[in-house]
Amino acid sequence: MDFIIDGHTLKMLFKFNIGEKEYITYLDENDEISASILINEGEKTRLEAITDDKEWDLVEKEIDKRLN
Repeated sequence: MDFIIDGHTLKMLFKFNIGEKEYITYLDENDEISASILINEGEKTRLEAITDDKEWDLVEKEIDKRLN
């Protein structure tokens, strides 16, 4: 399913939570798998980059678990 978030067209693969944060895994405009933190602000939704290496490790484990 295609979504437009922050002006980018993304093909959502799945959403998941780790602790209190909600994440979205998607194919970007170059059909590469990526993930971001999903922030809901009322009627607006935006993506926030994952900048912490430990957090990325957890996200990558979840992606591997679901895609393999």
